[in-house]
Amino acid sequence: MWRNLSKIFRSFGKKLTPTSSAARWPGDLSVDERLQQAKSKTELLVGHALQLMSIHEANRIAVYSDVLSSQIPRSRAAVAFNLFVEMSIKAGLIQLSAIWDDPAEAGENIRTVISLVNDPGVKAALHAEYLRSNAYKDIRLYTDNLDPNCISTATKEAEAGGLRIAAEEAKKSIDRLERAIERAKNTVGLNELRKLRNLRHKRIAHLFTETNEEKRHGQPIDPPKYPEVESLMDMTISIVDDLNISIRGAAFMWDDSRELAIRRAKALWHGCRIEVLE
Repeated sequence: MWRNLSKIFRSFGKKLTPTSSAARWPGDLSVDERLQQAKSKTELLVGHALQLMSIHEANRIAVYSDVLSSQIPRSRAAVAFNLFVEMSIKAGLIQLSAIWDDPAEAGENIRTVISLVNDPGVKAALHAEYLRSNAYKDIRLYTDNLDPNCISTATKEAEAGGLRIAAEEAKKSIDRLERAIERAKNTVGLNELRKLRNLRHKRIAHLFTETNEEKRHGQPIDPPKYPEVESLMDMTISIVDDLNISIRGAAFMWDDSRELAIRRAKALWHGCRIEVLE
């Protein structure tokens, strides 16, 4: 009986300590699964970066200019306004920091996407995909208006030219991806991001007297200044753009989106008239 109980306890022990799927990710995925996840997460990442841009442009007027603050004298209302300012700043910092979270299976951030695509098999699949989608796209335009007797020769010439151009463009796309990966790795080590992540852990997502990073550092870490946050945001959007082009083959009109975000922010905040009651 005791021998049987011993076997049962050992089997329970095995069940209580399963191998975590998170520990294997993304190595347990096929090349196609990694690529499909990278594409879907990159599409979501573009949306997150766009929201970050909109928050930043709204804060540029509502928080960092005197459009609203100049309308508020010393008053009880000023206390509420200061709270609004603090919450608005934190919203932008949370969004920017989240885009640089650690890679995770459910993550929708830069480092998660890079974990999926920074693999020789995935890069080769992206290269082949780009070749397939671009090699013959101009052949029909090239041959449509030719004499039928010349089409065969023209098609061969177009195929040769198309393949050559597609190969060049495919190489450019992979080179762009490699640059994005390298830039992201460098950004993770930047002092600006270190300051931002420490601030989130210490005062926004949690409330700590001292963070683990500060313990390792041996002293308090200053919060990031506005120019540092702005520089980090611009760098983040640039890296997201490179990932979007090289992984999804899609370009996004970031400048137009920024202009639209500015117009929307101005339409609201420049139209606000504040009447302080007390």
